[in-house]
Amino acid sequence: DGSTSGDFGLHPVWARLPASAIAMSYFTAASYFLYMDTDAILTSPNYTPTSMYKTLAYDGYGENATFQTIEPSLIVNKPFYGWLCNNCMDHGLGHGCFNSGALLWWRSEGASLVLKAWWESQHQNKTQNFHLEKHGYLHGWSKKNNEPDYVDKMSEQNRLMYIFHTNPDVKKVMWPVPRQISRSNSSSCPEADGEEHTPCLQRDFKPHVTWNSSGPSCFI
Repeated sequence: DGSTSGDFGLHPVWARLPASAIAMSYFTAASYFLYMDTDAILTSPNYTPTSMYKTLAYDGYGENATFQTIEPSLIVNKPFYGWLCNNCMDHGLGHGCFNSGALLWWRSEGASLVLKAWWESQHQNKTQNFHLEKHGYLHGWSKKNNEPDYVDKMSEQNRLMYIFHTNPDVKKVMWPVPRQISRSNSSSCPEADGEEHTPCLQRDFKPHVTWNSSGPSCFI
């Protein structure tokens, strides 16, 4: 169930990593794989992981858009609003702020690289985290002295953000969406709603993002 790894006790949320790896190794005819948390739901059954990937891998939105289709190994969504956005903005994480409740993989060497680096990051200690004197450590990894780092529910999400920012090879093969800058000039929190939204993988709050038939918004 993903709750143990050697001498480390992991929160069950870490199971999304071996689950992704097993799916990619077992279903050899597939190229694209979608992981979803159990509380997630697809907004339309007409969109497959392949069609989601082809829509989201188009770099046609936000600042510095190339208007080309790219080939990321992992597409992951940024949060739209809330406390995680505020934490990411405080720490200046830019596009590298993730909600790991949905992961869209392309079977590739890059996917294996991300999975390996992400899984191995469980062994990092609490000093290997984003830290600001004013704001302290980024939520999800630094714990109280009497608690191990890895029991936190947000630990795997924190580690994905950390390796994105510290491992250039990982950053090169990941693609955070959506790409637009928010009204408050934040790339961590797109605050997408109404006519200003761009294609995204996952929406955090149902009332804030709607489906636009002329340009798909969030698939999950």
